[in-house]
Amino acid sequence: MSEETKKNRAAWCAALRSGDYSQTEYRLEIIDAEGKSSFCCLGVCANIFHPETRTVSVVDDFALNGDKRKLTVATYGPAGPGTSYSLADAALRVDVGLQGPDGDFYSDETVRNLVSGHVSKDVIAATLQDDQCTSLAFLNDHGVPFSVIADIIEYEPRGLFDDEDA
Repeated sequence: MSEETKKNRAAWCAALRSGDYSQTEYRLEIIDAEGKSSFCCLGVCANIFHPETRTVSVVDDFALNGDKRKLTVATYGPAGPGTSYSLADAALRVDVGLQGPDGDFYSDETVRNLVSGHVSKDVIAATLQDDQCTSLAFLNDHGVPFSVIADIIEYEPRGLFDDEDA
């Protein structure tokens, strides 16, 4: 892993622990009616390394109860058809060495111990068994706090980064 990638990962973890970012689910960034932003863990990374690529738009969304609503969101990276509101763009993945757009990795006992108490036992039993694929986005969307996600990033579980053999 390059020194720049190490530095970028450390900066991302520091930002996740800083308290400067409110956490949200299912989107890189959501902007409320007062203009205050909330981020998922991947959105924090995007906001740090590619703020110049931020595009704000209003999209149709569905609330958990099924009601249709308008949602103000921000994307990072190339805009246009097929733009994702929740996945990390390829340039961002290079900055920190992520292999996949959701921060995919294989779970193990250390990951289970880190998230224990932050997700239900049902989530752990269904999605966090040894060698079962999960992701930073999934954990974020199930209420795992940024500080624990930073711990997981620093732990470097198998499959999360493309440099694990480096």
